[in-house]
Parts: sequence; structure tokens; C-alpha cells
Amino acid sequence: MRQSCNNLIVVNLLALACLPVGGGAQNTIKTRIPSEAKGGVTGSRVGASVSKLATGATVMVRAAAQVTGKTFTLGEIADIKGGDAELRKRLAGVAIGTAPLPGLSRQLLPGDVIVHLRAAQCGELLDSKRITLITPPSMQINRTGQDVSPDEISRAALAAAQQAISNLTGATLESEMPAGKVILPLGKLILLPGVCQGAPEQGALHVPVSLIVDDKTVQTVNVTLKVHRKLTALVARHTIEPHDMITAEDVVLSTVDLPSGFTQPVSDLKSAVGKRVTRRISGGMPVPADALEIPPDIAANANVTVSCSIGAITITLPGRTRQAGHIGETIRVYIPDTGKELEAAVLDDHTVTIADLDARSN
Repeated sequence: MRQSCNNLIVVNLLALACLPVGGGAQNTIKTRIPSEAKGGVTGSRVGASVSKLATGATVMVRAAAQVTGKTFTLGEIADIKGGDAELRKRLAGVAIGTAPLPGLSRQLLPGDVIVHLRAAQCGELLDSKRITLITPPSMQINRTGQDVSPDEISRAALAAAQQAISNLTGATLESEMPAGKVILPLGKLILLPGVCQGAPEQGALHVPVSLIVDDKTVQTVNVTLKVHRKLTALVARHTIEPHDMITAEDVVLSTVDLPSGFTQPVSDLKSAVGKRVTRRISGGMPVPADALEIPPDIAANANVTVSCSIGAITITLPGRTRQAGHIGETIRVYIPDTGKELEAAVLDDHTVTIADLDARSN
């Protein structure tokens, strides 16, 4: 009878030693110790084996787990029970792998857990059955994070760019931040805009916004802000060619959204009518101030009367202008009778004067 009991105990102990380490379904092998096996040498051996098993721990890895940091440990993805506190703490601190980006997930296999346990010098615990590892066929690791909406980032950029458009009449800003949330790690969030870059007159500004979590810059988003300038300006009714003189019929006052790069629109009809256009202005486009000029009183290559003073005598000669000019300006004039070019002051739209021809000849 005693021999039969001893054989049953050995079989049960062998069954305990063959418990699965991990992978596959979560099967449990229950072992029963007969009440007859008490006392004596055999009873002592059974008691020692049971005591050794009682010091072990069970590590049950969850099928889905949430982690927060860039890396994660066994304690974050598994429930660890049994064993002493020191063993549980050691197992919980075993590094298992790199976490996915916030808001994303990654798959973990049983072999991944075993490899990292052995790398952490816990292989002897597996081999000696001091820990029982129970895992599903695969595990999903998700990293938690906080969502930052595009509107939040845009508001920070817009606030930083207001100073840049403060002196620009009729200017407003529109964010061109792409749709879609930005996912950051959990923690205290600060949105810190940087220095506004670009010229508002050119139609766009750029503001870098740093996303700071727990005093560390996690990401920087460069926000593009489109500059709108809506104001009343002169608009060409039709295409106006270079050197055309503007009349009241050529333009109309209208409220427009100025194109990018448009710096000086004309907003007063009186300041445009009677002036000459220096470059083409397309119909429907605002009239730029730097495209207008006051037409010269004398055009280039025009026939003029040259008034010459020789001592107390004043004579007139025919001449031809080499330059255009306004009254009071000095231009170069060619005098066919002498074959010379001289500088002369513009008196009116057909007369120039040379103060002292005799002095110039000397």
C-alpha cells in the first residue's frame, strides 16, 4: 500500500513539472495529493515540493493592454500573482519592448515575452517552474495619448501673428492647418508659438508651434497662415496697356480681396485719373500705385524749340529731345544746326532753354 502511494506522488510531481510555460490556450493542470501521503520520509519530500511550488508566481499576460511610455514592462501588460513580494517586483520590472506611437498599437507574441524574460536573467525561474507564464496566442499593445485638435494649434499660431498684420489695413488671417488630430503622450500640455516668419504683404505667414508635454518638446508643427486683405480699391474695368492714360471710364471703386503680393492699391479716383500706366493692368484687377506715373510734359524724341542765350542776345533754334521730362527738369537735347547735344531745362510742353550757350561753348 505504501509503495502504491509513493508511486502516485511521483506521478503527480512529474505532472506539475510538465506544466506549460506559455502560448496556446490557457489550460490548467490540477494536481491532487492523497491524504495518505503524510509523515515519514515520503511525506517530507512531498511537503518540500509543495512548499517550493507555493513560492512561485503566476504571470498572466492580458490579450489587450494599455501602456503610456515609449517602452513598457511586464507589469504593465500582465497580472502577476503569488510568490513573494520581491519576486513579483522583479518580474514586474522586466522590460518587454518598445511601445507604439501614441494612439497606435502593436502585436506581441508569447515568444517575445519569453525572450525578454530570459534577457532579464529570469530564465532560471522559467526552467525551475518558479513562475508559470500564461499568455494568449497574441497580445495587442496600445499606447494611450492625448488628442490635440488642429483648432488648438491654429489658435496659438494666429495669436502670435496678429502683431505682424497690425499695420496692414483690412488684413485678416486664415489658418491652413491640415485636418486631423495630433496625438501626444499623456502629461501637462503647453502650446508655445515661435517667431512669426514671412512678409504679410506677400500673402502668407509661417508660425512654428512647439507642442510641449511635461516640459519636453514632443513635436513642432509649422502652421501656414494665409493673409487676406479686403478693402475698397480702384479696379480696372478692362485691360489697360502700358503708356495709356487713365480716365474715369477705365476704373471703378470696388471692395476686393487683394491678391498675394499686392502692396499699394489705389483707393482714390482723383489720384489715378490723368496718370499714365507703366505696365499692363488686367481687367478686374486692382490698380497698383507703383504702376502709375505722371506723364512727362515733353516726350523723348520730340521736336522742340530751343531758346539759347549768348550774352545779352537770345536766339531760338530747332531741336529734338533725347529724353522725356517734366517742366523744370533738365534733359538732353540734340541741335541739328550745330550737330551737338546739350543739356536744356524744360520750359513747357514744346520749349526748352539753354541759359548761356556762349559759356557752354567755352
